[in-house]
Amino acid sequence: MKKKNLLFAALVAMTFVQAKADVAPTVMLSHNGSRTMYMYDQVQQAVDAASDGDTIYLSNGSFEPFNVTKRIMVRGTGPETIISGGCTVYIAGQNPLTMPVLDALTFTGNVSVTSANKQFTIRKCQMNDLDFTESDFHDVKLDRCDIQGTLHLTQKVKEFNCFNTKIRTLQPYDYLHGSAYFNHCNIRAINDTILATFDNCVLRYCRA
Repeated sequence: MKKKNLLFAALVAMTFVQAKADVAPTVMLSHNGSRTMYMYDQVQQAVDAASDGDTIYLSNGSFEPFNVTKRIMVRGTGPETIISGGCTVYIAGQNPLTMPVLDALTFTGNVSVTSANKQFTIRKCQMNDLDFTESDFHDVKLDRCDIQGTLHLTQKVKEFNCFNTKIRTLQPYDYLHGSAYFNHCNIRAINDTILATFDNCVLRYCRA
């Protein structure tokens, strides 16, 4: 009897796993309580259809790259939500943002932010390079990210706060002069001339 029960449980588990594997990655646009579904290759269509304040949810799986041009949040599930490429963010206007723009996403390419927004936040994301280079930024925040390439900052970033983040490469000419703050970060730096504040960080200085 026990063997039959165990066999039945195993068959049910296998059926569940197979059914779960057969589910295609999905995109859901949440707008004022209503939900619209899109396919894995339609993230940009969801962004284009969104309004300020909306959230786009991505399931586990691989998705086409996209660009953000609105005051929205694109949220995944973590390492299992993979964007096959990068992302450019340009959000017009100077009003402070009220929620993270990118959350729990894994990019195989670079992320570039070219708009001058206040309270710009990226949370729990992995990417190659991350660039803030083309506009003035106020109160940028990185939270629990993994930058596997280079973090590019210039003096146009007026205030930069980074928490619990792994950064492979930081270069002196990329830095602010005293306006960058890193807390509980793991950083591989080029040399020891970086002008920033580091609290409870692991720093590895590597001279070029």
